[in-house]
Amino acid sequence: MEDRGDRYGGLPRPRDARLKRLRERIEAMLDRFRGTDPETGETDYWNRGGLAGLLGMPAWYEQSPVDIAMGFAGSTTPAVKALSAPTKGIRGYHGSPHDFPAERLIRRPGGSTEYIVGQPDKLPDLPAGVELVRDFPLGRFRDDKIGTGEGAQAFGYGHYSAGNEGVARSYRDALSRPELLWQGSRLEVPDWKGLVKSGEYKRMSHEARVDLSARDMLARMDHPRNGRTLDDEIASQMVDARIIANKSKGAEADYWRDVAKRIEQLGKDLRVNEGKMYEVQINADPERFLDWDLPLSGQSEYVQDAFGRAIGQPALTRYRDLSSRLDEIASRPAAAHDANPQWQQEWDKIAGERRSLGVNPRIMNQLGGNIYKSDLLVPGSYRDPIAASDALRDAGIPGIKYLDQGSRKAGEGSRNYVVFNPDIIDILRKYGLLPPIVGGAASGLPAPHEASR
Repeated sequence: MEDRGDRYGGLPRPRDARLKRLRERIEAMLDRFRGTDPETGETDYWNRGGLAGLLGMPAWYEQSPVDIAMGFAGSTTPAVKALSAPTKGIRGYHGSPHDFPAERLIRRPGGSTEYIVGQPDKLPDLPAGVELVRDFPLGRFRDDKIGTGEGAQAFGYGHYSAGNEGVARSYRDALSRPELLWQGSRLEVPDWKGLVKSGEYKRMSHEARVDLSARDMLARMDHPRNGRTLDDEIASQMVDARIIANKSKGAEADYWRDVAKRIEQLGKDLRVNEGKMYEVQINADPERFLDWDLPLSGQSEYVQDAFGRAIGQPALTRYRDLSSRLDEIASRPAAAHDANPQWQQEWDKIAGERRSLGVNPRIMNQLGGNIYKSDLLVPGSYRDPIAASDALRDAGIPGIKYLDQGSRKAGEGSRNYVVFNPDIIDILRKYGLLPPIVGGAASGLPAPHEASR
């Protein structure tokens, strides 16, 4: 008689040795994504997004990750059903030069909560005596990282994601630059002014100064492109150092020859940072986002109402309703007007009430982007993006949406999203993170590019 293994979805434990080993490893993965539900306190809580991300598939895929990984279907337990339950919101993609570190949200004995940070794909160890609230095995979006992406926050202050996978990939490629791995740290341009001002540079040895100059030249070099390789760029920096040496004399010439040699040494540990691609779920209704490209009159009713609250003009809702009634009257056939001479009185009454509201009609014609950058949201703080985002978020607007570069000319197509609150973004998948135990056709799992469609 087969053991149903209820803890793991009521699936029969296969007798085949290979499948048995596979199941054991799948079960071990499941345990990594169990914890305490921060909302209900349930201890048998499944981090659906994290587990789905590990398996390289969307969290709302028709079958549960367990079923797919094992090649079975039809699990009926609530925990497994929760893994594959559809989730409302926006599916997006995020291209980044960063490999997000895994994090854990913990609760201290005194009740305070905090995040502890591990390494990419490796959760940190839990300190003694703390309670695990939630795991973020694929990392999370953080406000302290805002501004490190593409576009210099041109469409608002927040966390950017693309509705088009290709757009996100282009951002990743544009942002990813060579980085030197030296003692586990990224190569940075030295702070020359700070070193000189503090007197540290004066105290440095010849070798230390050579090392800094070599690092500086490597950190500033161009990203390999147009058929050039990373070795080509490194060689170019060595040539530049030698040219300086040839134009110099004495100790200075020796210095730059040493810099050229140091560049060659450091270049052996240089690799191209290809960046990372993430598939995300934005847990918000897209109709509640401020549309950057539409006038206020063309925004959703929810956005219009929320904007009215944000600027202290709740009458905007009434203004919109009265405007709709006037539009309806104006659209009536001329014959209907002739048959009902009272229509002019109706028009005058509605128009009079609309004027009495004191709403500036120009506001309704302003584009979402112009509204965001004006002083309407934050009087006296013209073009203050942080304050504007905070004002919209407080009014219930979760973010901004706008047509991406490939769609702006056509006036329609895919959009990018700027999210004000990182807590409503779940990372579902990091590209390239697909465990060997579930890879290939034998597992029944789709390839990453198939799972993301």
